Amino acid sequence: MNFFFYDLETSGLDKANAHIMQFAGQRTDENLNLIGDAVNIRIQLPDYCLPSPQALVVTGISPYDAQENGMTELEFCRFFINEIALPDTVFVGYNNIRYDDEIIRFTLWRNFYDPYQWHWQDNRSRWDLLDVMRMLSALRPDGLNWALDEDGCKIHKLELLAQANHIEHMHAHDALSDVFATIGLAKLVLQKYPKYFRYMLKNRDKKELQNIINLRRPQAFVYSSGRYDKRCTKTTVAYPVYQGDNFNEIWVYNLRHAPEFWQNIKPSEMENVIAAKKEVQEEIPLKKIKLNRAPAVATISVLDKDDGWNRIGLNSETVYHHKQKIQENSVFIQNMIQCLNQEWQADHELEVEEQLYQGFIQGGDVVMCQQIRNLSWQNPEELKNIKTEEFNDNRLPNLFSHYKCRYFPQTASARERDEYRSYRKRMIERQDALFPKDWEEVMQRNDLNEHQQCVLADLSKWRDELIKSIEK
Repeated sequence: MNFFFYDLETSGLDKANAHIMQFAGQRTDENLNLIGDAVNIRIQLPDYCLPSPQALVVTGISPYDAQENGMTELEFCRFFINEIALPDTVFVGYNNIRYDDEIIRFTLWRNFYDPYQWHWQDNRSRWDLLDVMRMLSALRPDGLNWALDEDGCKIHKLELLAQANHIEHMHAHDALSDVFATIGLAKLVLQKYPKYFRYMLKNRDKKELQNIINLRRPQAFVYSSGRYDKRCTKTTVAYPVYQGDNFNEIWVYNLRHAPEFWQNIKPSEMENVIAAKKEVQEEIPLKKIKLNRAPAVATISVLDKDDGWNRIGLNSETVYHHKQKIQENSVFIQNMIQCLNQEWQADHELEVEEQLYQGFIQGGDVVMCQQIRNLSWQNPEELKNIKTEEFNDNRLPNLFSHYKCRYFPQTASARERDEYRSYRKRMIERQDALFPKDWEEVMQRNDLNEHQQCVLADLSKWRDELIKSIEK
């Protein structure tokens, strides 16, 4: 087993449409000793991407820097799969599972690579240190220094934790600097709490998690999540109550909350009550836990040490009472789930590049995707001979058309090039509609340094060029 710590800097926050501008990583052995050289590369933006001003102020990367010094997304995907996603690799980051991993998936998807195999096949896996640090700060805080917010609650931002613990982190939000700060933090945890480190690492595995979170033998367990109250260090005791849409998803109830309140709500009123609580940002006690996202969980016995119950503001009597109430009357759970499970609707029709989660690529389509990748490197002119009507998945013909127009326009038909021009126009106009508000907020800041101002000037020029390109 080896670790690959990695981080991305991107063009925005929309996971389906953000594009990687910087990819950085460092491989280590299981004891966190460095293996080989660090990876630090720029990646070109596609010809329809208008980055967010807020994003570029944070990353400090000009779109022209990415264009002049970066590889294409297609080149990056080949590099990532062949050089980074090696067997026995554990991919590690800081909030990577909810963000960076998603960006990688969408990038691979639109470039005809499998979006998932890189983090499970050939004994590969993934781990996220953010919730690991949340649970550590809640249950075993004494060995590290913790930054506090204005309310005296612990903050888990990477740059603040690095600073508090004297870990070198010269450039926050530079991908490579973030990578080494994450490794430094992991080394500190391994040094101070080796048993905890190994325990949480083991629990990234779904089979191990099922020993803790199990609907057949339901038991209360300790769970840390960004969705929970910061006053309790984002940690609570949860209880599994219902199977989700697939075997990787389980609904769990936060036993900090008395179920009687929810049990007394009529099904017809449940939706309004949940909506009202969300509007005032009040916590809903029911949430889905995803076993394939390496959640930070532990058996409830960990609370019996080091004053664990008091540290998270709970006691065993409250937990037992609330669990008993749920077991006596669990009908309200399904009513809550029905309200919480209402599908989110996008405010626009999803483009094919955004349709990753509308199904898996299967059967003959897998072979055709492999053929597309091979021809792209060996003989791209042959791409024009691939018959799109042979695809079984109705997303792939348009995805392939856009792919050809981005990288090998000479292989696309006149109809495909016309459609791609329409697609570019839709994407640029959609991003540009959000641009003025974002730009205005950035321009109101008085703390921008000279480099950030230069990046914004480049972005303004980039935007003008994109707009002109769709007006022709």
